Amino acid sequence: MNKLLSIITFISIAILAISGLQAVWFTDKPLTGIPLTIHCVVAPVAAIAFVFWSIIHVGRHSQRIGPSSKERLNRFSFWGMLTLAIPMILTIVLCMFPIFNPAQQKSLIHWHYYTSLGLTILAVIFILTRTKSPA
Repeated sequence: MNKLLSIITFISIAILAISGLQAVWFTDKPLTGIPLTIHCVVAPVAAIAFVFWSIIHVGRHSQRIGPSSKERLNRFSFWGMLTLAIPMILTIVLCMFPIFNPAQQKSLIHWHYYTSLGLTILAVIFILTRTKSPA
């Protein structure tokens, strides 16, 4: 179950990163059409999977760590992903309510972009530095 949840979480984060970042990097236009649809369909799955994955793994990353720099980097990337996930999700949720004017919504979208870029980088670092969990 743990492995399946990890696979779902990181594949959905990869799909979100590809669908979201391709618009900014390759077309320099807002996310629209099929990529936006894919992004909106996968986002709730990723958010829910990420919450459950975090709950399962928080105990392992709360323990005292050894001197290994790989373990330290893995722990940093885990807590960094958790920290960035909160504003990443909140910025888009807040855009859905009519309490911000268009300029403020554009600012929220920029914050969403930068926090998701950071989360994606930390997810790659986390995967590259992961260690076997104790049996």
